[in-house]
Amino acid sequence: MENNAAALGGRQITMFDGFADAFRELGHDVKIYSNFLQGHIPKKEKLLDYHLAPNLSMDDFEFSYPIQRHMPEELPLREWSRGDLLLIPYLDYSWLGDYVSCPIVSWAIAQPGKWYPEHLTRIWTNSHTQKKLLGLDEARVVYAPHDYSLFRDQAKPWEERKIDVLVTAKYRHSWFGGKTEGAKILKDEIAEAETLYETGLNVVGIFLVKDRKDILELLDNVSFEHYINLPRRYVAGFMASSKVLFHPSTAESCSLMIYEGQNAGCIPIVRETGACREQMGDVGLVYTDFEEAKRRIKEVLKTGYNIDTSMKQGVKFDRVSNIETLKEELEYVKSQR
Repeated sequence: MENNAAALGGRQITMFDGFADAFRELGHDVKIYSNFLQGHIPKKEKLLDYHLAPNLSMDDFEFSYPIQRHMPEELPLREWSRGDLLLIPYLDYSWLGDYVSCPIVSWAIAQPGKWYPEHLTRIWTNSHTQKKLLGLDEARVVYAPHDYSLFRDQAKPWEERKIDVLVTAKYRHSWFGGKTEGAKILKDEIAEAETLYETGLNVVGIFLVKDRKDILELLDNVSFEHYINLPRRYVAGFMASSKVLFHPSTAESCSLMIYEGQNAGCIPIVRETGACREQMGDVGLVYTDFEEAKRRIKEVLKTGYNIDTSMKQGVKFDRVSNIETLKEELEYVKSQR
């Protein structure tokens, strides 16, 4: 289940392109229960155009029930009870254990409010870093089973990449206390990208925002090429043609953009946040000061880079590398039925 299928954040991509698509690939029947509210995706019928989930169809989605955080009324509790597993996107949804009898697994990547561990068969989280930050000793680290093969397949040789720096950023206000604060953070990130462009680099920006009005003014006088709310297959194409992935976000637990960029062969230059060090290993640069990042970008563009270095790190987190862990987890959940 997922609260808003119109959103294209990391959690929604993980629920659909990751877990649901992987479950279907393994031969399981899948039904995704969700709302379709305001978000990055304009129309319900375009939902799968924005995702990389080749094993799913629109028939796998059910929008007939209001997915609410704290209200059991009108939810398909009997349907869920007949299933082998109910995957919930927050620990806060664990109250559903009072109403359904099937095993419940929670994806846990943020601090919960009120939750009920006795109702959960398993807790999955996205990294060892996040497990430690959340203080969840019982959580299992399950790298979300995304298939990044499109990013690897499209990857161009270093010398054929025409984009020097691909900048990826999101407009987020809930992380920073409101729209004004969120806009200020994004404005600063855009200014850093503009600075890179003004040094003579070919810079392209990819931005994600639920309401385009929240970002249009910030982008009004931007000099570099930029796009808003691209489907993931287009993101893959841009990354395949980029040398450096510049990811300045300060509000990530385990950014999928890093995995995508690595699998596309980009060198990631990433601001210190969340699990980025675990994700990147010895590849690229984790920075805290923009001037440090700018120097590193200039250096790598001058000296060149072996794209296989990033791709080898990225494939560690690909479905092909982690599907056995998912199978083991599903077998355990099945044994608890």
